Amino acid sequence: MSNHRASQFELLHRHYPLATNQIELSPLALDALDDGTLDQAQALGLRPMVWSPLAGGRLFSGKEPRTVRVREEMSSIAARLGVSLATLAYAWVLRHPSRPHPITGTGRIEGLAEAVAALSLPLEAEDWYAIWTASQGHPVP
Repeated sequence: MSNHRASQFELLHRHYPLATNQIELSPLALDALDDGTLDQAQALGLRPMVWSPLAGGRLFSGKEPRTVRVREEMSSIAARLGVSLATLAYAWVLRHPSRPHPITGTGRIEGLAEAVAALSLPLEAEDWYAIWTASQGHPVP
């Protein structure tokens, strides 16, 4: 299934057991954090598939104030950790306790290497929340 809200997924899953929900999640696409989608995945023990973890490339070149704010925060963290912005974005997605499977969407070897590098990046909770806060534009609970 792809992009189903928690209520839609629940209705379908009740009649046709589903293996996953493919959702959009990135430091610029946060709806799944707030709408119950990731909570539901955890409750059901299903690992969501995540499309567009790099926000369709907007993380690298977007000009919107929110995107610039997130990129600045992430660039600072990535520099401190010695990783690329892409690796940090993948690590941010992977850090969620629902244990998502990000979809890279790249055919570039370098892009795949950045994604694989995220598997061994120990992203601290403080850094994860700093990125979430930058995206929200205000403190998060």
